[in-house]
Amino acid sequence: MLGVGAQKAATTWLYDYLRRSPQFVHRLFKEYHVFDSSDAATQEWSRKKVFRLSAENSANAKLQKSSQAKHLLRASMVLHPKHYYGYFDTLLCSGPEFRLAADVTPAYALLSADRYAKIRTAFKRRGIRARAVFLMRDPVERAYSQVRMEHRRDPERFTVPPEQALRDLYTHPGTAARGRYDQTIANLEQAFPDSDLHYEFYERLFSKEAVGRVCEFLVVDYIEPDFAYIPNVTTGSKRHVPGDLAQEIAEYHRLTCHKVQQRFPSIDLCALWPSARHVL
Repeated sequence: MLGVGAQKAATTWLYDYLRRSPQFVHRLFKEYHVFDSSDAATQEWSRKKVFRLSAENSANAKLQKSSQAKHLLRASMVLHPKHYYGYFDTLLCSGPEFRLAADVTPAYALLSADRYAKIRTAFKRRGIRARAVFLMRDPVERAYSQVRMEHRRDPERFTVPPEQALRDLYTHPGTAARGRYDQTIANLEQAFPDSDLHYEFYERLFSKEAVGRVCEFLVVDYIEPDFAYIPNVTTGSKRHVPGDLAQEIAEYHRLTCHKVQQRFPSIDLCALWPSARHVL
């Protein structure tokens, strides 16, 4: 399973749900950050982090201090993707009960159609069927949740409340691109057949029906979900974007809303996404 996002659309919840399955094999990370680190212009920070952690752990190993080899392995995957494919091949062969492994890196929503195609082809050559899952969330609420998360993680970077930070940042390339679901969908559909693509909306994910659809798509047995479990909750998670700002950001994402509605005509997007009412 290639989990391509979207950021703040319950990717961690879904990953943790799948980890409970005896048919799912997990080892090092939820997010491997291999292809965004090499491809995405707005993810230079991710590449630096991968190699910084690799260098730190390598230095610790030389001094016989505590170190984690997983950071060196991930750096080798960025430099030589064959190590990435070989790693997942080994995981899936590590026990007869395993039928699913996953890399759920929301920044993969920023990848090109060519990169998606290369990932799919490389796994296919190893006899592994790569399937992509893309979760979407109201682009206004998604951006707000992203800013609140960053505000919590790095409060020294923000000298204004999250609402003001959102007003300042929603057009920033690193924030805006993650809300361009139409581009991600177009790129995925150039690289994967419909049978290997699954879309779901954050706003309806937390139901037995939606989780059942994911399990059926990934060919793993359904287990009862824990809908009371909420990972990565941020302060003010029950608050919504002020009305004037919500309309402003919705206008910015007008094209995305229209294209998503066109792509999923059976979905009442205005009922699902409050911000869509401003532009549809």
